[in-house]
Amino acid sequence: MATEFEIKLRAKSVEQLGEILRDAQVVKFAQEKLREIHMRTTYFDTADGAADGCSACGRRTKRAS
Repeated sequence: MATEFEIKLRAKSVEQLGEILRDAQVVKFAQEKLREIHMRTTYFDTADGAADGCSACGRRTKRAS
């Protein structure tokens, strides 16, 4: 089974995103060619929103159909 490691980066523009993806440090750790995958993510929380903003949360992600 493969191990997935996710890094979230915020780009201010499509151009800046391109710069990030071409950066030598990012390219060095990429194990496959860049590909776009459309996913649907659902976050779960309590009725009173207790998990909002905390460092732990439940998340279910699946590829969009």
